[in-house]
Amino acid sequence: MTSFGEHDAYVREIMDFVKSGGLLSSRRALSERDQYTVETDLSAALHAAHTQFDEPTRREDWTDLRERQASRILAAIYQRPDADSLLATLDDLSDLLTQQIIVLMKRKHTEIVDDIIGDIGHCVSSRAIWGLTDRFFEMLWLAYASGGWPCGWDGIYPIGQMIVFRP
Repeated sequence: MTSFGEHDAYVREIMDFVKSGGLLSSRRALSERDQYTVETDLSAALHAAHTQFDEPTRREDWTDLRERQASRILAAIYQRPDADSLLATLDDLSDLLTQQIIVLMKRKHTEIVDDIIGDIGHCVSSRAIWGLTDRFFEMLWLAYASGGWPCGWDGIYPIGQMIVFRP
């Protein structure tokens, strides 16, 4: 794997976790104090993740929020002089993660595999660029590292709590 300098260990942590099969199985604690709400019903979690709200509510549209946060990663990459090589490296890591996740998640929660692949890839990219400093992607990563699937935001980001499905 390519080195990410001072952030290398942070990227490797995610890669190693995925490779070890920890997705949706680890049991680190999440708490409301840490801004998480745990959901144990997959149907409710899928509703939180994929419902688009036509009018202002107290719940942020999860897809829109994730896309806004991911766009900050691309903006930061394109400001770097090594943008092309960094994008190529991150694409290679994304391909590797995709293969590993598909194998690990075979026939288990197939309806959320695409979300997991995208989220984990963004967490890797965030850590490659910013280390541990990005609040959103570190919260997203902690949810996955705890054995959950982040599926929504209760509130209007950054106020509120991340909703996390735990099987």
